Amino acid sequence: MSTVSTEAPPGADRTDGARRPRAPKRRGPRREKQWPAYVFLTPWMLGAAVLTLVPMAVSLYLSFTDYNLFEAPSWVGLRNYREMLTEDPRYWRSVGTTLLYVVVAVPLKLVLALGAALLLKSLGRGRSFYRSAFYAPSLLGASMTVALVWRALFNDGGTVPDVLGAIGIDTGGWVGNP
Repeated sequence: MSTVSTEAPPGADRTDGARRPRAPKRRGPRREKQWPAYVFLTPWMLGAAVLTLVPMAVSLYLSFTDYNLFEAPSWVGLRNYREMLTEDPRYWRSVGTTLLYVVVAVPLKLVLALGAALLLKSLGRGRSFYRSAFYAPSLLGASMTVALVWRALFNDGGTVPDVLGAIGIDTGGWVGNP
């Protein structure tokens, strides 16, 4: 009896336990394809920096000064913080109120919300109705606010008719007279 010995083709499993090295995994898009994202993100990042970081830095600076709107700020160092922590009873009252809110109101709201959610989950018939009934006030609150602001702006005697009337444009009662 004779046996024929053949070599395994390249890439076939080896019996000696050695593995062929894997190709590295690609992680995310290629660098050359990312530049448009940076171009589009740049205005947002600049706006966020200007509208957020600059006011925070100015507020931090002003907290170390004696400042009012009519005079230039004068540097007082940590005096404002010392006075706030040692001489102002309103500060400690506000800290106490905040801690009371965090300790009492937040857990109470979470427990009530979880209880309502579990109750709604256990309902069989009418579950969709009750879910809608719980959610409807959040929709109505926003729409009512928009309606009241719209009416205040455009009603007779509102801001928009007054401004347009001042420059000679007749508005004719937009809200009350369709």
